[in-house]
Amino acid sequence: MKISYVGHSCFIIQGSKNIIIDPWIKDNPSNTSFTLENLPKIDYILVTHGHFDHIADVEPIYKKFNSQVWCNFELSNYFSSKGIPANGAYMGGKIKFEWGFIKFVPAFHGSSTPEGNYAGVATSIIINLDKTTIYHAGDTCLNAEMQLLPRYKIEIALLPIGGTYTMDIEEAVEAVKIIQPQYVIPMHYNTFPPIQTNPQEFKNLVEKETNTKCIILSSGQTFETQKV
Repeated sequence: MKISYVGHSCFIIQGSKNIIIDPWIKDNPSNTSFTLENLPKIDYILVTHGHFDHIADVEPIYKKFNSQVWCNFELSNYFSSKGIPANGAYMGGKIKFEWGFIKFVPAFHGSSTPEGNYAGVATSIIINLDKTTIYHAGDTCLNAEMQLLPRYKIEIALLPIGGTYTMDIEEAVEAVKIIQPQYVIPMHYNTFPPIQTNPQEFKNLVEKETNTKCIILSSGQTFETQKV
């Protein structure tokens, strides 16, 4: 399985199916590698919440690949009003596929459309693809709900570290201690001045204080893991 970092909170996961999370390709200051033209085929688009920097390119990717879109129910109605037949879900049970499952879990953050309308609650997403379990935190602070995450045996956690709008480095390190993933990849930093931070500082603290390996990816870089 391959996890490629587009930039900001956007990742492409490639296995038996290809998944993009929080797609922001065009005009993303932290994306230096991907264009809408050079994307691999995208089978699924997963969205954590409605802010522009997490949904900006849902429409062109859907139109290019006829991808399945999954998000919270209110946001799915918004996409449907734009001609994108999104699948709405709430936090709770697993949504099962032949390749695994996705599950929406709590995040603590706002969620509104680019027009300023309510877009349901913000979420994090657990993705089980080809028997590898990934946690994309979306935009969130450190929160008590994370204490339930170890039951999913998360192998790779994608965590924001930029502060101001999400966890900062200190909180993200505490999240790693709670979640106990094998690997953590930082995200949602250095895109805008309010979220400037040093990912190497996060890596140093994670690997000093936990048994988790921290992987810092620049835009276009890929982390590959294989099941034994």
